[in-house]
Amino acid sequence: MKHQHLMWNIGLSDLDAARISEFAGAGYTMQTVPADALPSPDDLEREAPCIIWVAASVQAALAAHPRQLRQHLELVPRALVLDVSYTQNDLEQALDLDFSEIVRHPISRKRVLTVLRRAVETRNVHQDILRMTREILLERELLARKNDLLSFVVTFLTRTTESLDIADILINAREGFGKLLPVTGLHAILWPPSPTEGAHDAELFIGAYRQTEAHAAWTRLLLESAHRLARHDVAEYRTTALTHDEPSPLPEAGRVMMLPLGNGKNTFGAIAMALAETPALGKDQAQALDSVMRHLTLALRNAVVYREIKLQADHDALTQLHNRRSFDHRLAEEVDRHQRYGMPMTLLMLDIDHFKAVNDTYGHPAGDAVLREVAQTMRSACRTTDFAARYGGEEFCVILPHTDGKCGRIFAERLRKRLASSRVEVDGKTIAVTVSIGLATLSAAAPLSPERLVCEADGALYAAKAAGRNIVCEAQEPCQRANALRA
Repeated sequence: MKHQHLMWNIGLSDLDAARISEFAGAGYTMQTVPADALPSPDDLEREAPCIIWVAASVQAALAAHPRQLRQHLELVPRALVLDVSYTQNDLEQALDLDFSEIVRHPISRKRVLTVLRRAVETRNVHQDILRMTREILLERELLARKNDLLSFVVTFLTRTTESLDIADILINAREGFGKLLPVTGLHAILWPPSPTEGAHDAELFIGAYRQTEAHAAWTRLLLESAHRLARHDVAEYRTTALTHDEPSPLPEAGRVMMLPLGNGKNTFGAIAMALAETPALGKDQAQALDSVMRHLTLALRNAVVYREIKLQADHDALTQLHNRRSFDHRLAEEVDRHQRYGMPMTLLMLDIDHFKAVNDTYGHPAGDAVLREVAQTMRSACRTTDFAARYGGEEFCVILPHTDGKCGRIFAERLRKRLASSRVEVDGKTIAVTVSIGLATLSAAAPLSPERLVCEADGALYAAKAAGRNIVCEAQEPCQRANALRA
């Protein structure tokens, strides 16, 4: 009868081996392995020990074997058993040999069971990885035998993994599907992989011209599919256009293929393809379609995760505006671009007036509410080409591309007035908000570095605060003189 778990013993005394076997219990068996004749990789795979117990007295003999002859043993958890007279050199050598566990005398039942539990868990994980690897290899072998579909699969996988941009992945997917199916259009909807109870938000990718009947029809179809697949209504959604070479047809019964992204409760979206004719897939084609859909699902899930991570890295957690790191990078790009083409650009720097007093009087939660209100007002005031960011603390900034000083001043005054008219309600108390704004303009006649542009806007900001706050000041003087107003 084969025991559930096999343990290898290299160099243990009979007493130590017997004690470990006793503590391990009936679910384990001990097999002695000579230190001078190491088991081969075939032995390791055939017998699949869960752990290798090694006596300190033989670890030097193990270390003497060439690494290429013993490195396969490193795939199995190894526990070094130190005798009562172990030395510091024994410990250092154990670390060099990468033992996963070290057991000292006296050997206790608790310690043996802990080591075995970890070893079995590690072996199970290793076996799961091997099993998954074998499954993937088997799938690749099966696909390789289907010569008529090999080009489709390989091309599809290559194209859908070239980018982490969702729109790019979908555009490449449409081209890939076109090699297998008579695709005339591709559209998609994505929602959070684990939506909360009730309605959720979604993003639609429509391969049809806006303001057309086809655009509206595919939007309705995708929203209906979200309700059916996610079992929730879509509360709000935004639409991203997919580039196309020709107008997309209307969805027709029998000529639409709806493919869910995910499986069961893990569904997070759907692909909707318009087909020139009703599809009639053979077994091999269906298998290929299933395979590429699984890869497409993984690619899109990775893209969603990447976008979320990038959003967290580039945005301020409290206000959801871009953070300082993102601002510095964008400003350098915009200054370079505007100077190269001789176009004006304006930078605004805002500071909330008396913000410390808000925190001191109403508490930091109220201060956070004020910051969020300012950020929301900035977002609603900005154009899609503008770039708003939290510069730090209660300071914000806005990059206004293609905007001269006059238009920048108009925008700044409008933003200042909107903020001055806003009120923040916190615990039944109303907090008024005002900001001081400094403005600096980059022009073809006066090129500036990003650092100098920030410096001039910052100087204008402190001039606005020195002049009484809740006003807009433009940079008129050298940065060094404007900064003197801080004093």
